[in-house]
Amino acid sequence: MSRWKQKKKNRLTAVFLIGLLLCGCGAQPLSQREIVRAVFFDSGAEGLTAVLLICDEENEEEKFKVVAAQGDTAAEAWDNAEYALQGRAFYGLTDLVALPAECGWKEAQELASLVEQTAHPAPEITVFALGHSYGKDEITECAPELYEKMTSQKEKYGIQCGLQTMFSKKDMCAIPVYEDTGYAFAFLAEKKAKFVCRQGAEAQMAAILTGQSDRMDCTLNEEKIHFQADVYTAVQPESVDSVQVILTLSNCRLSELGEEKRSKEELGKELDHALTNAFTCLESELRLWEEDPLNFRFWVQNRFGKVGKVRANLTILREDAPET
Repeated sequence: MSRWKQKKKNRLTAVFLIGLLLCGCGAQPLSQREIVRAVFFDSGAEGLTAVLLICDEENEEEKFKVVAAQGDTAAEAWDNAEYALQGRAFYGLTDLVALPAECGWKEAQELASLVEQTAHPAPEITVFALGHSYGKDEITECAPELYEKMTSQKEKYGIQCGLQTMFSKKDMCAIPVYEDTGYAFAFLAEKKAKFVCRQGAEAQMAAILTGQSDRMDCTLNEEKIHFQADVYTAVQPESVDSVQVILTLSNCRLSELGEEKRSKEELGKELDHALTNAFTCLESELRLWEEDPLNFRFWVQNRFGKVGKVRANLTILREDAPET
């Protein structure tokens, strides 16, 4: 084939592919498709529910419409929800998936695999777990509000739990758990009971140390101090049974919430003490859990070729935000 004919063929192929893309890679144009922004799974006494949050471009007052269905399995519930749509589901703009509150490691893996296979292509999905079971009627009603609040939490706390995070370890995963006033953080393992850090400094520390967040924003010391910072971490193996965790707080902002007025130095000491306590509690609880979700044993093994019962020590470096 001549070079001119090959170029012509390549151009025709490109035009054809662009046409498919503009039509949503199928027979229907995007204008005739249902654009899914979020998928919620909920389980309760009624069975398993799948909820699709759809962009409602025809309604000026409501941004979304909701379609929910039940089934014996998640796949069946999802299929039933899609069947109830007026057009074909399009997942190219899907950016959030919520798993049932009670799901363990096995169910989380199955649901993540189902989402990966069904919601394609959807490269920007963030995964949460629900904080409690809702039931079909309640979650159908509050799905738009849940989506807005989860999206707000994702932005506020810098949450980065992508779909591939669910598969990053062979027999373990970690996931943020949505709660109204913040988020908790759950560790799931194939052969262990679920371990949940309740919302606050410990949950945010867990998200930071697993690489699923880069920001902290919480109250400390019995809600007497409010603290915000961008957070960076580094782990330095020191021996076969010890690592040093360096927590760098950038653009750190501290504010007094109580009546007592303390100096910046005193507030800084209170912050260091509160974060050290949160880290110590988290590290001790995970050591009893006998898994390695924070990869401390991995770093020691990588450095020294063998590993003992690893303990972690914390160093906090703080860079205060410029005063305005």
